[in-house]
Amino acid sequence: MLEWLLEANPSRDAVVVLLAYCKATARDYQASNRLLCQQLSEQHRTKADQLQAALVYLTVGMWKDAAEEFFMLVRACPHLPVICLLLGDVLAYQGQRTKALLCWRLAVKRDRDDGLVAVVAQQMLSAHLGASSQGRDAVD
Repeated sequence: MLEWLLEANPSRDAVVVLLAYCKATARDYQASNRLLCQQLSEQHRTKADQLQAALVYLTVGMWKDAAEEFFMLVRACPHLPVICLLLGDVLAYQGQRTKALLCWRLAVKRDRDDGLVAVVAQQMLSAHLGASSQGRDAVD
């Protein structure tokens, strides 16, 4: 599905990051890295390397290291709301619910109203807060 979305709209950063995550989860780190490097321009190569490291840490269960990489990327890449989404997931797994909620709210704010990341982040907020958080007003 993500590969089809990428073919349909290759400029979608969120799709590339999620597909790279899937590749990393399948232990295809080379394909994951290639996707990130192709999507992020040469000037952002360091960010691609950081993101690849975070995805690898995530897939091998190095949660603290993954969170540290994602924290740095959240600050450095405000145009990639999917990083906030992934960081929220890592923090929730670690039991840091309040920080996870903040990350998911930030993901919604940084994405378009109808964006894929905003929709998923809203679902995460709903799951953790209940139906009262479903509206975008709960994010502001």
